[in-house]
Amino acid sequence: MNWLLSGEGKMKGTGGAAQGPVDLDALRQIISGVEKGLASKHRALDPERKARLVTLLYDHFVVKQSKVEEEVVEKYLELVV
Repeated sequence: MNWLLSGEGKMKGTGGAAQGPVDLDALRQIISGVEKGLASKHRALDPERKARLVTLLYDHFVVKQSKVEEEVVEKYLELVV
């Protein structure tokens, strides 16, 4: 809480989230792919499951430093819908 109020000390409670800058273009492509896939299947995910899926895909593409591929997004999506 001190970090939030003062900006000093360590930020706690990141829950294992990735550190460093976010690749907004990759994140946009992933979210777009998930939304497109859900719409094509006439399905929906609750916010928690959707967030977990987006996080998993983000880790997959950004850690591997590969471009976002729609086919891979579809394969992951098939596992959860």
